[in-house]
Amino acid sequence: GDRPLSVIYNGINTSIFKPHDKQEARQLLNLPQDKQIILIVAKRGQSNPWKGGDYVQDTIKAFTGNSRAFFVDLGGDANNSTNQGKVVSYVADQNILAKYYSAADILLYPSIADNCPLVVLEAMACGLPVVSFNTGGIPELVEHKVNGYIAKYKNANENNIFEPSSVKKGIPVRIEVDISRMPGCSKSVISSELGIRKTFSSSDNTLVFTPNKAGTFYIACSMNMYKGTLTVLESDGAKSTYIQTPPSSGASCGAGGGGCGCGG
Repeated sequence: GDRPLSVIYNGINTSIFKPHDKQEARQLLNLPQDKQIILIVAKRGQSNPWKGGDYVQDTIKAFTGNSRAFFVDLGGDANNSTNQGKVVSYVADQNILAKYYSAADILLYPSIADNCPLVVLEAMACGLPVVSFNTGGIPELVEHKVNGYIAKYKNANENNIFEPSSVKKGIPVRIEVDISRMPGCSKSVISSELGIRKTFSSSDNTLVFTPNKAGTFYIACSMNMYKGTLTVLESDGAKSTYIQTPPSSGASCGAGGGGCGCGG
């Protein structure tokens, strides 16, 4: 009972799975140079429920119209391409697989049943950040907000800026945020109808505004990656029937007066 115990993780060949030049990899694989590439790697691709296929499909739908996002579904059922992405059937050549990891910007891996997945290890060895759920041994591989992002199990809405909440028209609102829980673009929020345009920082983590209209309004970064809703009641507490039309995706993120800063 007093003998030492050791955990031996799965191994990969790091002479193959290593960072390659991103532009060269994209050129080799005929992938766009000017897009943010989100990679999905799973047998049967986004149709595999155990690898979070439903969550992948919802994510792709959420980015419809976003001209900067490009999805590569590696391991899908059949080869095909659209303006929004590309499906590539099973890749047996590990050298080519390493090039796909190197060509991408994010590995989207919302697996709901896993142990110590080789896909995650391979991606990390190629320098690719991993976005996944808190599933199995994945949190032991990916360090949250260091080389990836670990969301709560099956919580696909963790990127909401504001949970649905309500305030009253004409009453000043003060919202204080935890900047450590706001990655990348979520630090810069916009609501055109409420006149909100704010970039949070460690020294300025408070939003103060007075809503001048009632209804349900969208608050998001201008890439529409991080989003939420805010319900503004009438001054007498009555709920308005007005619901803002969801903002379109695809604009370059200028919330902070420059680039979107998606990397942190």
